[in-house]
Amino acid sequence: MGVMAIAVAIADLDLTDLSWARAEGTVRNLRDRRFDLYETLWKDM
Repeated sequence: MGVMAIAVAIADLDLTDLSWARAEGTVRNLRDRRFDLYETLWKDM
């Protein structure tokens, strides 16, 4: 017999906290992206 694993994840997300984090600068992925460190090349398919 096989082993069956069940995982349950529950998250409580407060959207006001996310808005605050974006306004205060803790979530700045796109603004702080370092284009001098890498380059993205798209392949034609």
